[in-house]
Amino acid sequence: MTADALATSCMVMGYEKAVEFIDAIPGAEAYFVYGSSDGKIKTNMTEGLKSLIKE
Repeated sequence: MTADALATSCMVMGYEKAVEFIDAIPGAEAYFVYGSSDGKIKTNMTEGLKSLIKE
């Protein structure tokens, strides 16, 4: 339930505010998929999540 609530909140507030929101929650990590102002689909993730994913 918590993950669903956080995801819904992030979708409503938009990318920039969502990044700040997740960063303010201890232990929360996120992978963001969002549309940029030029119409392209972009991705980003929190620093903590980057350390857990191998490329």
